[in-house]
Amino acid sequence: MAPQYWIGQQTGFVKGACRKYFSAQLGQVASCMLTKQPVTDMREICAKIEEILPRLRGEDERASAAIYILFNQFVQPDERSAQFAEVYERCCKILSDPSIEALCLHLLFSITPTWPIASQREMLDTYFETRNQKSGLRVPELFEAGMVLSLAERYRGGGDTLQAKALLDFAAVNILHVGPLAMLATDFDPEVAINWRVLLPQASSAGVPEDMPEAGVKASQAGSGPLPAEEVDNEVDQSN
Repeated sequence: MAPQYWIGQQTGFVKGACRKYFSAQLGQVASCMLTKQPVTDMREICAKIEEILPRLRGEDERASAAIYILFNQFVQPDERSAQFAEVYERCCKILSDPSIEALCLHLLFSITPTWPIASQREMLDTYFETRNQKSGLRVPELFEAGMVLSLAERYRGGGDTLQAKALLDFAAVNILHVGPLAMLATDFDPEVAINWRVLLPQASSAGVPEDMPEAGVKASQAGSGPLPAEEVDNEVDQSN
């Protein structure tokens, strides 16, 4: 059954299923960015997260925190829950340490992680090793490519052009349905910044608000990563 028929319902949002919901949410956000498809209203899920988050642990806790932060960026501030500020801060703390869930949010909010680059690389390597396992989180290919390109840019910016080029080559070989990757690897110029958003139609960031706060990072820092905030399109499709 397509995610839009169940992703907004609390019934299946139980221990062990939180990553499934986060994966489906990321799929909808990717479609929103690529084709401006609307995202499903997940306010019921967010209400349940507010209730059960203190009892969650591990991947369920991280996935729930990521869902809560990400969905609420599609909700007008005056329509958010009365508990939003408190729960949001808790979610930020949950995602402050390196994790694939946090890395996805770093990507979407165009913020470079403050973790050591080795930790970012370890998270990405672990993701690709486990993404096809039953317990693994599967991220849309657009965001897989984006995470690889963002890490490549971090290496390039630090002067390690060999690692940057190796990551571009890896993306071109292992992420098969994102067209420009092979060209990016072939045309790599160590003097030119690698911007993952060139993978979007007309290099647009449609669907993601400019001021998305990132997990563990204050909203005022949004855009401090590879893509400056002023380059981000501020239009966003509202939830169904």
